[in-house]
Amino acid sequence: MDEYQDNSSLDITRKCGSCAVCCKIMQVPEFVRAKGAWCPKARPGDPRGACSIYNDRPVGCRGFACLWLLGAGLDDDRPDKMGVMFAVMGDRSKGTSKAVAFESKPGRLLWPRARRFVQFLLHTGVPVTAMRIVRGEIERVELPPPGGDVGGRGDQPGELGDVAGSLPHELMTAHNQASDTQKS
Repeated sequence: MDEYQDNSSLDITRKCGSCAVCCKIMQVPEFVRAKGAWCPKARPGDPRGACSIYNDRPVGCRGFACLWLLGAGLDDDRPDKMGVMFAVMGDRSKGTSKAVAFESKPGRLLWPRARRFVQFLLHTGVPVTAMRIVRGEIERVELPPPGGDVGGRGDQPGELGDVAGSLPHELMTAHNQASDTQKS
């Protein structure tokens, strides 16, 4: 997977507060742990702050900022409240940037606010990778902007093609299939 963009030089005015979603989703070389496991320094929901070593956090953490920290969305769109964390990966200078929507709570990419944010990114020309939780597993869905391409024509099984207009349908289909399987 691509690297997160280094945002350490940007002026970040928002504070993480008790949000620790990145502490579960991100893999930081300084703290080796199983995927989906909490960072050992995380204190999710703690009003004193989500990171017990925030002032001395490793380089891998210092350079990361989710889109909410960078000013996107409303206060209620903070990743721990929305259940989705949006981040930027790739290299701006090489034109390989894309947004990644990490679902931290199952089904949250289907919520109207999250869907609208994904659609906004797509319609502004930003490709999005949606990382969904389906039956306890991570499902990766590449969503190109209108007219964009993720390597297929969109007419082959498993290829999405231009899905900007049908994003909710694509996410709903996967969600319904997962729900049907869980009921059986």
